[in-house]
Amino acid sequence: MTTKALVRLRWQFGSAAAAGACNESAPRWGWAGLAIFVGISAANAIGGVLQLLFFGLCLGVLFLRRHRVPLGLLGGVMLCGMIATLTSLRGEPGIAPLLRFVRPFVEGYLLAILLYHGCRIRTLQSLLAALAGYVLIEMFCALAMAALPELRSSLLERWYGDDSYDGQAFQAALLFRGFGVSRHHLFGMPLALGIIGALLLVGASLEHRLLRRMLLTGSAFACALLILPNARIGLVPLMLCYALGISLLFRFCYLRQLLVLFGVGLPLLLLLVRMYLGDAGEVLIDWMLEGVIQFIDPSQASDVTTVSDLGGMVILPVEPLAWLIGDGRICQPGEICYSDIGWIRLLQEGGLLLAVPVSLLYLGLMLQIHAGLRRLGMNRPLRRVRSSRDLLLWVLLLTFVLATVKGEAYAPNDYSRLLMALAVLVHQLPRRRARISSAS
Repeated sequence: MTTKALVRLRWQFGSAAAAGACNESAPRWGWAGLAIFVGISAANAIGGVLQLLFFGLCLGVLFLRRHRVPLGLLGGVMLCGMIATLTSLRGEPGIAPLLRFVRPFVEGYLLAILLYHGCRIRTLQSLLAALAGYVLIEMFCALAMAALPELRSSLLERWYGDDSYDGQAFQAALLFRGFGVSRHHLFGMPLALGIIGALLLVGASLEHRLLRRMLLTGSAFACALLILPNARIGLVPLMLCYALGISLLFRFCYLRQLLVLFGVGLPLLLLLVRMYLGDAGEVLIDWMLEGVIQFIDPSQASDVTTVSDLGGMVILPVEPLAWLIGDGRICQPGEICYSDIGWIRLLQEGGLLLAVPVSLLYLGLMLQIHAGLRRLGMNRPLRRVRSSRDLLLWVLLLTFVLATVKGEAYAPNDYSRLLMALAVLVHQLPRRRARISSAS
């Protein structure tokens, strides 16, 4: 073979390698973390031009690239919306019930397309890195709001200053809360952070490299720190992940993490709070402790009455017709029939006719995420891999059940948009087995 032929052959191989490198471009997990931050939290909180620009960008990507449309999920969303709209004819007719179910799907769908095509989030590692990036951005915003109380006050006034949040109880609830960027500090944001923390813990249990495992576990701990000054319900996914991982699935990795969390992290957190917040820190610690004490001895919790409040909000329909199709509306604050329990609100609005499809819709979301994680690589015949995927499914299911006991898990908030985005994102993955690079 002549020298010219060798040069030509080397050039051809080099061109082929370069083309392959371009096709297999590295994921942009930093941009993906920012996209998740804007898509599920910031755009909805700030609204206006930022929201239009972000989802306009997502629409551009949607039209330029090929993608799968999750017809089953779309059909479930439309069915729930139409049932809610029809049942509203009995009470307060309008399209608001339809928009409540369609909006989180559309926003989650557009975010998932941007993550898949624009940021190339197509592996388990890139997804976990993007979620960790979102947590870091929220942590930076929370620290900035803690360091600048005037900024926090002005932002909360902007987000919650409308007529629907004038209640004294709501203002008192935000006295120690509202750290980070969201419009759902008291429900959606903490739940989204809890689900992300559980995902990060599962990823840490699968990771062989010590540095990555520590970074993922640290990000999950950051989720817990962000949840504490917002709403404790967000700790439910993390607690379920630890409890199931230790007891049912025999993953002692979670036991070690839990011991480190309580043995090192919690005392350090309390020390920092007392050092930098002074008397206000002691008040904050007492407030958080009362939130735990109320579940042990409600009479000892003077200012935190979640358990007793919910106990008086179990207001079930009386008429058989109301059980079947509801009253067509949700009771508002100040009415005798008002309830903060999501299941009760669902029965009030559309009865079992609406409650059953909504439950099946979110069950389908979680099963789709579970199946997509198999395509991301959690399908190898190793006990720990299979256990972690099943653990995550149980965390998602039990979190949804508990989240509808305090608030509406099916409303358009950070939690619903996150679940929708994850379900659509894993739906875009190719129908083939993937590899776990961390297990190699």
